[in-house]
Amino acid sequence: MNQFRDVNYLKIRWTSGTQDYVLEHLEPGQFPVLSLTPTYGRIWAAVTFEDICHLIKRNRGIYEILKPDLKRKVYFDVEQSTLSLNQVKEIILKRFPNARMHISGHEGSWHVTLFNYFAKDLESTLDIVRKFAEENGFDKGVYTKNRNFKCINQCKRSQPVQAYVEVSKVLHKHLALHDFDDDAIDIDTLDFGYTDKEAEGKTTKEKTSLDVLSIPQHDLPVPEHYDCLHAKPLDNLPSCLIHFVHREGRQS
Repeated sequence: MNQFRDVNYLKIRWTSGTQDYVLEHLEPGQFPVLSLTPTYGRIWAAVTFEDICHLIKRNRGIYEILKPDLKRKVYFDVEQSTLSLNQVKEIILKRFPNARMHISGHEGSWHVTLFNYFAKDLESTLDIVRKFAEENGFDKGVYTKNRNFKCINQCKRSQPVQAYVEVSKVLHKHLALHDFDDDAIDIDTLDFGYTDKEAEGKTTKEKTSLDVLSIPQHDLPVPEHYDCLHAKPLDNLPSCLIHFVHREGRQS
C-alpha cells in the first residue's frame, strides 16, 4: 500500500513519496520518471513511452530514472567544461567510431546521447563508459544506481533549460532509455582496451603467487656434531626467531 500522497497531474497518477515506491511497482512497458513541480515539489510516476513524449514537450522538470537493469544509450554529461563542443565530439569519436550524437544543453554544459551505441544495463556502462568519462573529464557521477537524468527541454527552477543543440529536433530522440537505432551497437561486443588491462593485472598477480609443491626437492647435508635424537627443535632456530616464538606464545 502506498503510504504517501497520490497526485493527479497532467492526467497521470504520481506519488509525492519516494521513487522507490514507483520502482517497486513498475509494470511491463512502464518507465520511472521524476518531475520537479512548483506546486507539488518532487513527484514520481511510472509512465509509458507515449507519456514521456508528451511530458517533455513543455518544461515540467522531467527526469528519466535510469533503473540499473534497463537498456540505455551510451550517454555523457559534460559539466562546466573548458572544452568546446567540437573538442568533446572529437574525443567521443576517437573511442566510439561513427558515433551519431544527439546533443542538448548550453555552452560548457551538454548532454550527449549516442543513438547508435547502447549498454544493456548499468553494469556494462560502468565497465566501459564511466572509465572513458573519467579519463576525459566528463561527469562520472551520472553512472550511479537509479540516476535521475534530466530530459531535453527541462530544467530545475532558476537554471537554464536543457535546450536542443544538435541533430534531431524530435525531443524523444535525446532520451537515454528510448528510441534506439535499429543498427545500434552493444558496447559489450566491442574491445575498448579496458578488459585487456584488467586481465593483464590479474595475470601478473597470479604469477606472483607461490606454489610450494613446485619447489624442487634437494638433499641437504646434515650439520656436523648434530645429535638429532637429543636436540630440541628451538636449539636450531636463530635467537631472533626463538624470541618471536616465545612472544607469540604469550599472546595466544
